[in-house]
Amino acid sequence: MTIDVDEADRGDVVERGMGVGFIPHNLDLASWNEGLTKFPFNVLFVAHSMKDGKKVSGSAVYEPEFSTFIKDDEMKMSCMHYRNIYNKTDTECRLMIAYNAENGGYCGGKYVNGEQVGVAVGPNWKTFFFHLTMLGLAKDEPCKFE
Repeated sequence: MTIDVDEADRGDVVERGMGVGFIPHNLDLASWNEGLTKFPFNVLFVAHSMKDGKKVSGSAVYEPEFSTFIKDDEMKMSCMHYRNIYNKTDTECRLMIAYNAENGGYCGGKYVNGEQVGVAVGPNWKTFFFHLTMLGLAKDEPCKFE
């Protein structure tokens, strides 16, 4: 995939870093709990930037915390939290993802050390996760650099 960036904007894009959106696979656990199929297997955030003249990428992966799964049939809503696999003892990074069974929409938030760093809303799976993952990496978010 190639992204065209105007020469005048190139330095700004590299300096700020550039996020990339991803659409995750859904959990395939219908035999365990049908409601979980509306949630992702994991969520990946990536940002690209330049450091010391070299391209670098940082990535953070969030995995489900099944103990947080809640399904409210009356409200037609389900919710689950996801935890950053690179969390350290002094950091706590989470996602909260909610699914509305009535309209098929999603909403969610990203939290770093208890502070909300971004939110996303979408009428369907692809739109929501594209916007959520376009948040990229946040300041102080533990990640893997390559």
